[in-house]
Amino acid sequence: MSGSRTTLCALAPIVLLASGPAPAAGVFRARRVLISAGAWVRDFVPAWRLRVERQLMHWFTPPGPGYGPEKFPVFMFEREGVTVYGVPDMGEGLKMGIHHGGQIVEPDQVERSILPADIEAIRSVSGRIRGLEGRLPDESVVCLYTDSQDYDFVIGERPDLPGMFVATGFSGHGFKFAPAVGEALAHLLTGKEPPVDLSLFDPGRVAPQA
Repeated sequence: MSGSRTTLCALAPIVLLASGPAPAAGVFRARRVLISAGAWVRDFVPAWRLRVERQLMHWFTPPGPGYGPEKFPVFMFEREGVTVYGVPDMGEGLKMGIHHGGQIVEPDQVERSILPADIEAIRSVSGRIRGLEGRLPDESVVCLYTDSQDYDFVIGERPDLPGMFVATGFSGHGFKFAPAVGEALAHLLTGKEPPVDLSLFDPGRVAPQA
């Protein structure tokens, strides 16, 4: 909702949320609530050990045939401690990015323009792909990672507020797990046992200790 925020007002045992700049904008009550607010999750759990990382995605025009999914794989490699990933041309170009190592930022104060250092960083590694030597990306976009301290997901009930569930800390690799995560969250919110063991993702890892 542009220009407004959702504020957690109370929870015990009923969740009370106010949507908008003031409670008068609307109040919603529920016995369980899911907070999955991306880079803005710290508005709801400010004491949790999470950080937001500025990242870049880049697209290159394929230098020739053979870079589509029928012949070219999804890939990842590491060079001098830098992890690079890429996706074949699905019609919009060959996608590449550097996984982690970005600037730690506040989500409302992110530099969204593409900086010369951003281009130089990807150009220093894109030459590992034959045909991209010395090439500049045709398009670049700034995105955000929400990182946990161990780069594993954070999924479960908030330890100090029963009924408030949080899904965050996907650390740049959550999208591909969206169907499984969504199914697990649906079970949690309806009082059922999730079909997979979520203990690895216990929010207690990042929440302050009592």
